[in-house]
Amino acid sequence: MRNIVVETTLLCPAPFAFRELAQWEEWPFLVPGFFSETPEQTSDKTLHVSTIVTGRKRTFHAKLVSVEWDKGASWISADGLFASGEVFTEALPHGGTHFILILHYQPQGLTEICHDLLGLVHRRMRDSVVRLKGQLDHQWSMMMAAPGGHATA
Repeated sequence: MRNIVVETTLLCPAPFAFRELAQWEEWPFLVPGFFSETPEQTSDKTLHVSTIVTGRKRTFHAKLVSVEWDKGASWISADGLFASGEVFTEALPHGGTHFILILHYQPQGLTEICHDLLGLVHRRMRDSVVRLKGQLDHQWSMMMAAPGGHATA
């Protein structure tokens, strides 16, 4: 099993970041190029998700294991593909957010094993978190710059 940890600092406060991340139907727009289609909710705790990480489309059901509002969430694949992950948000004193993504997965097939050994999966996850940071920081900045913008999340 492989583990990838990617961390960054967001400009927006933790409640804003977590609220945006909880809108799963927006994920393809928050992290363009990672999700091949909009996730579909199949039950109150399960999403049908399609991703592209190693040049190959992966489709699976992600079951929500735990959620602690403004703090984090964890999920696990519910249908044989061994993958799970956690997202953590921690409020920072200056009003920003420390964001951590942890992905646990088992590469399948020679192509995925090679991508993993070359560090391409980690790079892809890091690049996705950088794009997510850019989107969330931009949304927060636009909200703050709008007439009547204020510092509540």
